[in-house]
Amino acid sequence: MRRLWLLSLICLTISLVPAFSRSSNHDSNLSNCRHGWGECDYSALTPSQAADVAASKHRRELSDCMRGYQSCDYSKLSMSETNSARAAEQQRNLSNCEEGWSSCDKSKLSKLEMTGVADIKHKRNLSHCMDGWALCDHSELTDAEAKSVLAVEHEQNITNCKNAWSPCEPSMLTPTEAAANAVFRHQHNLSDCMEDWGSCDDSKLSLVEASQVAVARFKSRITACRNGWGSCDGSKLSGTQAAEMATAELQHNFSDCRDGWKSCDHSKLTDQQAKEVTVFDHQRNVSACENGWKSCDHLKLSPSEAVRVKAAERANR
Repeated sequence: MRRLWLLSLICLTISLVPAFSRSSNHDSNLSNCRHGWGECDYSALTPSQAADVAASKHRRELSDCMRGYQSCDYSKLSMSETNSARAAEQQRNLSNCEEGWSSCDKSKLSKLEMTGVADIKHKRNLSHCMDGWALCDHSELTDAEAKSVLAVEHEQNITNCKNAWSPCEPSMLTPTEAAANAVFRHQHNLSDCMEDWGSCDDSKLSLVEASQVAVARFKSRITACRNGWGSCDGSKLSGTQAAEMATAELQHNFSDCRDGWKSCDHSKLTDQQAKEVTVFDHQRNVSACENGWKSCDHLKLSPSEAVRVKAAERANR
């Protein structure tokens, strides 16, 4: 009996496979027809599906024309749809012309639109000139606009020369502007030298300025050595200064060790400093254990500290 039931189920399943296959193929065909994809078998559609597919196809054709696609076929549109598509095409062309794009067809513009496009083009060119862009066409400017642009360009040239930017045309500066620019550039170079920047030109310094720069560089060197910075050049220190810097270096190392930094060199610590550092390390470990941090080493805790840490761990759960 059980075998007979199982055999009936298998037969039923096999008989349904073609039906499912046909249904799947039909749905795929309907989707292709609706969206214009792949192959479409119109003969397999029901009357209502065929009407739906025709409506979908018409909507696509209208959309293509409204968007200006090459696939647009005006012959398939109604009169009102054609008018709408033509209006959209006109507006699209007007926008292209206003933006100055190569796709602009000026022959399709009305006189009023031509005037508007010309005005926008003129304003765009004026903006380019005022901003110093290479796209500027000076020949398109009015006399008043040319004067305004010239004034802006002159001010920009002053700024460029003052900051050593390119382009700078010194010949375009007035004597007063050239003198002011020379003073500014000299002060700028002095500042660079005082800060010991690579842009410094020592040859342009006066004797007094060169002396000031030498003092500033010496102080900077002392500060760098005192703080253990990489810019320290110990070879340029006197014997007394070198001794002071060595003491400062040892103190700096002690500070690093006390704070638990990796730059600490325990071999440079005195016995007293080593004891103090050990105390700080222990306190830091206790704090790490109480806060549940990974750096905690329970083996370094005293019995009372271990009890306190366990209590803190339970409180934090």
